Amino acid sequence: MKSRVSVLSESNCISLNQIIIWIQARLKEEGCLYQADIVDYLIKNEQKKFLKINSEGDHILTLNIHSALEKNFHQNIVWVASGRYWRYRVLEDEEGYHAAG
Repeated sequence: MKSRVSVLSESNCISLNQIIIWIQARLKEEGCLYQADIVDYLIKNEQKKFLKINSEGDHILTLNIHSALEKNFHQNIVWVASGRYWRYRVLEDEEGYHAAG
């Protein structure tokens, strides 16, 4: 049986919706998900259109991925910018999509 990553890479065309579904599944499994893991997934699946290079020369996610996550999951997950990861919201979090480390 082929993994989901293999199947998606064969099609060579992953939609933003498929990426969001993959992110949601990883969050369910692991509780948090680092931006680097998503970047690796996108590079392995030849989906660099969802990446850009920052001033330090690192690949980062394009704004449309952040926007889609915020739009679809703002009540359930938060982005921790200092650690570059998403996690499920906890009671101590303030309102909004961004959370303190």
